[in-house]
Amino acid sequence: MARYIPEPEPFLTPEMTGGRMRSVLSEIAWRIEGTAKALAPVDRGDYRDSIHIEFSTETFGGGPRAVATVVAGSEDPGSRMMGSEPFYEGPYVEAIYGVMQKAMGAA
Repeated sequence: MARYIPEPEPFLTPEMTGGRMRSVLSEIAWRIEGTAKALAPVDRGDYRDSIHIEFSTETFGGGPRAVATVVAGSEDPGSRMMGSEPFYEGPYVEAIYGVMQKAMGAA
């Protein structure tokens, strides 16, 4: 999961933490998402297809902040098993290839 939360700044006004900030965060998140999808190794395409953006608002630094989270990896392992346990591809792919780390660096 790649996450960008802007540092609290004393000069931020409510207008800058609202629609304008969401617009900036959306642009950054879309770049990270696109880069991650381009870098993701493709076996069946499940990992690449699972990369998406989740938007939320969190209290951070004393006030509400817009948050964009780029998420990778499915909650559903499908039929993939490792021994008798379900195999979740996301953490494995990230540990081997560092897709999200590279995507954030490129953004």
